Amino acid sequence: MYTQYRKQSGGRRLPTPLWALRSDMLRDLIVFFLQSRALVGPTKVTERLVGPPAARLRRAQAILAARRERQAAILEGFRAKLAANPGDKKLAIEADGMETYLRYTAQDGGLATIAAIIFFYYRTGLDSVGTGIELGLKSFHIRMILWRLHRDAAKLAAAGDERFLENERQLQEWRAGRNDKFERKARARRSSIPSSLRVGDAVVYRNRPATLVAALGGGLCKIKNAAGEMLTVELGALEK
Repeated sequence: MYTQYRKQSGGRRLPTPLWALRSDMLRDLIVFFLQSRALVGPTKVTERLVGPPAARLRRAQAILAARRERQAAILEGFRAKLAANPGDKKLAIEADGMETYLRYTAQDGGLATIAAIIFFYYRTGLDSVGTGIELGLKSFHIRMILWRLHRDAAKLAAAGDERFLENERQLQEWRAGRNDKFERKARARRSSIPSSLRVGDAVVYRNRPATLVAALGGGLCKIKNAAGEMLTVELGALEK
């Protein structure tokens, strides 16, 4: 016997979106996600949103269920080809993807699984691997579904939904702050002397002894060589 532990993710590439925390946004996003998967209705997002969510959801689920017989036949074709050519990795990936899709969409078009992914990933704090273990899916499938949810949330924002517009604004503010933070750190690295060096230290530049005089910023510094000449060189070119 053994015990499994699910560690929470130590960090996120993106902040937790509003739609992962608000049930009304989550409902509308999942319905739109399933509509997009079923290619229900017109191509314009605003026209797809006409009608109550429950009716749009039932229609999308009915279309997805009607496709299952044809998709199962495609999967059997993949398996037959794999039996004849077991070394075909691309075909194996396609077969695995189709089998996974048919498994988690069997009851409701994937509604429960998508909601569970958001719950485990955002509300519980598991990473894609932990979420996949809980749901019997591969981490790749978890990340792909999350990516598509973010894409559809951006479409709803572009269609003028104020709730999703606010989500996009918060995301843009986070990205701007993150870029600022990275830029400040980069400037600090470029303008400061590495902790291993100090002004006055003996250094080696192009196999010749010199003395570090000052940091100039932009990854440059001033050194004094053995002949007493002052040179401006890159910090990365120095050796201790």
